[in-house]
Order: sequence, then structure tokens, then C-alpha cells
Amino acid sequence: MVGIIGIALRNRKKAFAIAGLIINALIIIGFIALLAIGLAVPNSTADIVPSSVQPL
Repeated sequence: MVGIIGIALRNRKKAFAIAGLIINALIIIGFIALLAIGLAVPNSTADIVPSSVQPL
């Protein structure tokens, strides 16, 4: 949000505002990608429980 305000202001250098927007966009895209990868990985907790344990 501050980056958008920095770009909108007149008579100021916009390099840091643009760099901040790009970095924040990459962080958000990375978070969404990690979330998608985490949801795509199958649940492998069945391997942790020994087969000799009977479920209740």
C-alpha cells in the first residue's frame, strides 16, 4: 500500500516504491506457490503409524 502511494506522489523518485512493490508481489506469489505445493503433496501420515497398531 505504501508503494502505491509512493508511485502516486509527484516530484519524488519512484525507484524504491517500484522495487518495494515488486518484492512484495514476489513474496505473495511465493507464498501462494508454497501453499499450492503443500496442498498438492499427498498425505503420508499413514506411513508413520505402525501396522501393528489397531485403530479404535
